[in-house]
Amino acid sequence: MKVIAANLLLALLVGASVTVVWIMRDAGETAPCPHNGGVIFVDCVNPQWRAISSWETRYDNSSQHINTSGNNQDLVRWEVIETRDPSRGAVIDVRYSDVPANGRLRFHTARLGDSADMSAYAGGSVQFDIRILDWGRPRPGMVVNFSCQQPCTTGVVPLTLQPGKRWQKQRIAVDHLVGLGLDLTHVDIGLAISPLWNSMHGAHFQLDNIRWVKEGED
Repeated sequence: MKVIAANLLLALLVGASVTVVWIMRDAGETAPCPHNGGVIFVDCVNPQWRAISSWETRYDNSSQHINTSGNNQDLVRWEVIETRDPSRGAVIDVRYSDVPANGRLRFHTARLGDSADMSAYAGGSVQFDIRILDWGRPRPGMVVNFSCQQPCTTGVVPLTLQPGKRWQKQRIAVDHLVGLGLDLTHVDIGLAISPLWNSMHGAHFQLDNIRWVKEGED
């Protein structure tokens, strides 16, 4: 009986060890996003920036919400999806619900309260690809903004977009953002984007290749 009990205990210990090794190996196989510098999103979010989030304010009760999960019941919902185009890879798919609110998708610095010194990008540009699948209602239009720790902000910057559902590249001069009030030494939101205020319901768009690009590296 002692031999059987000892063998049973050994089997349990070996099984537990195997389980622990498997769990640790599984966790280790999740590769980190490899981007550095001015890249915010190319297939995944650069860890120098916090994961995708949203901010929204309801106009029925004036409450405000910040979400760090795209799978929510609020206005702004998103997920990273794989496309069928091998040259593009993963993109961010963004949908606006009918919740009575206004809100933005945004990319914040990695730690709450921190900011990034983006002064090396003076003279360069902020670039990203956007694809409008549904303008929503009632007025079509998209805007971006950038923040350097409130109340420091650029305010809204309209995008120039053509009709259709094809991918369109956007380039915004960093010097233009500085002229609008952006302090490059304390950038805490590297991009925020939304449809026009009070015209967000039903909007559906995708984003890819979000980057700050230095002068001469375009």
